[in-house]
Amino acid sequence: MQLNNKYLKSDSLSIQIFKSGLFFCTKKETYFFDFKILNFDSISVKNFIEKNKIDFDFVEVILFDENSIIIPDDFFDERKIENIVSTSMPLKSDYLVYDKIFDTRQVVLYYLKKENKKIINDFFPKAEIKHFTTQLFEVLTKFSKNNYKKNMFINLRANFFDIFIYHSNQLLFFNTFNHKTIEDFLYYVFYVIEIQGINQIESNVFFLGKNDKFNTYYNSFSKFYNSAKFLNSQVPNISQSNHECPLFLDIFE
Repeated sequence: MQLNNKYLKSDSLSIQIFKSGLFFCTKKETYFFDFKILNFDSISVKNFIEKNKIDFDFVEVILFDENSIIIPDDFFDERKIENIVSTSMPLKSDYLVYDKIFDTRQVVLYYLKKENKKIINDFFPKAEIKHFTTQLFEVLTKFSKNNYKKNMFINLRANFFDIFIYHSNQLLFFNTFNHKTIEDFLYYVFYVIEIQGINQIESNVFFLGKNDKFNTYYNSFSKFYNSAKFLNSQVPNISQSNHECPLFLDIFE
């Protein structure tokens, strides 16, 4: 099954920030700035951009390196943003920012690291910045609309996975979990399945994309729950082997 996650024009640049490095993604090419090999400073980024001739009029930055929380817009008060976040995440000295989802009147809050903000300002000052969950909230809401079964979506990525549960276009549950082993993953997933009343007759379970490095996770899950489906199982092969969330390689129109 297909999830329509194509929203960037073909001549755009998507910079995707992970804990392991930066992906500079275009419709045809993807370049990886690896933190294990390259220093994350202005000189190294400048050399990388010049070497790969990265120059685009429209740039979007998507953050994956920090978790997010989502609240109804009615409960959001920018003057009390630290108080809101402190109930769900530890307070940090980084920039606390937010995205508004106007269609569903929700607000996504997250941290923008100081070093990331400096690099963005130095090289892409006009870039639009948002959290990856903001994009997923928008497309999953549209996908689930008028579907009156409970839809559970699992977004597997390196060291973390996200669970979204919808009933029609209403978000019932969202959380991000750590995983180091398959056992970690199975424990948290089936805990959520139990408390949220997910079953194979009255509910749907979807994995967002299919990545070969998680095949053992899919196989282990299917031993206990064999009706899960994959959305966007075919994603571009561009750097798929080391991209932590391949669904976001397939975002160009």
